Amino acid sequence: MIQAMIVDDEQYCIDSLKAKLQKYHPEIKVVATENKPNFMASSIEKIKPDVLFLDINLGPVTGFDLLESVTPPLPKIVFTTAYDQYAIKAFKYNAIDYLLKPIDDEELETTVEKLRNTQSLWPDLNQIGKTIQQLKEKATGFKKLALPTLHGFELIDLEELIRLEAASNYTHFYLLGDKKITISKTLKEYEDLLEGEGFARIHQSHIINMKFLKNFNKGKTATVTMQDGVELDVGATRRQEFMLKFKEYFKVS
Repeated sequence: MIQAMIVDDEQYCIDSLKAKLQKYHPEIKVVATENKPNFMASSIEKIKPDVLFLDINLGPVTGFDLLESVTPPLPKIVFTTAYDQYAIKAFKYNAIDYLLKPIDDEELETTVEKLRNTQSLWPDLNQIGKTIQQLKEKATGFKKLALPTLHGFELIDLEELIRLEAASNYTHFYLLGDKKITISKTLKEYEDLLEGEGFARIHQSHIINMKFLKNFNKGKTATVTMQDGVELDVGATRRQEFMLKFKEYFKVS
């Protein structure tokens, strides 16, 4: 049995999530809820739940402010939030778990499955802290990406990421210095995440960092050559879209 606590300043949101957990996931037992900002920190410290479902917007404070006022150790955190494109991107970059309101049953199932799996990696306070800092600063771009490994998370610099390659349900990350990292996530997950950060999907199996593009051959069979010397095909269905990104990135008229 996993003991959970829901913290949200809107009671109907608490009631909705609690009802979903009771109906579909009885192994997640909601042992406490709190909707009054003044009592949230003390309630979390008193209850010490295994997992905390935490709203981001808590009236006069944010969920991030609340975490900074809670005495460690903290439970596993699942943020609940209405749509905020910047916040969601920050969570994804730092492998932070979240649920988008109104909470979808399938997304809740995915989160609960992670909670059931005792081997699931979970962000530590440092990663949550970095995410909080990014959101506070409203940086125009992200510098690091958190990749789940067998022993935790490895943070890589986007400035050093040359390309990504699909391998069934795995993705290979190729970095400067002939470094390669393989993780058990699909390329599609990173295509959406890297959108707008100078990366382009050129093929069903390849995403490249435009910064490391050395040559673009527009011949009958279009190819690109990367700075590490690797030549990659540009897929026929991706060619037009890549041409647009190429012209935009390199200011080609």
